[in-house]
Amino acid sequence: ELLPDYGYSDAQIKTITELIYATKFPPSPENKLEEIICDADLDYLGRSDFLPVSIKLYEEFFKFKQISGKQDWNELQVKFLENHQYYTETARGMREVNKNIQLEKIKKWLKENKD
Repeated sequence: ELLPDYGYSDAQIKTITELIYATKFPPSPENKLEEIICDADLDYLGRSDFLPVSIKLYEEFFKFKQISGKQDWNELQVKFLENHQYYTETARGMREVNKNIQLEKIKKWLKENKD
């Protein structure tokens, strides 16, 4: 509704809408722009600030009763990280290694904290 007031054309609004919907879970990029936005949306998975972002997500999931605690959260994280893929060569090159390091850290935590 607001974008035309800022000079956006119908074609630009359509593109913006498609980019937003491409990031819905599970992501479904259909072109290079959508691949880029999907990679940007989950960029934190392979960054050095993975842990602080992950903690904030944990708090949100816990608050809304989507998980029951750290064990549940970390199991969810393992499944998510194992199934996640970056779409662009740039993201794979810049983020995949650190994402896999984070995955191994979580698996180690789970192994050390078995019930």
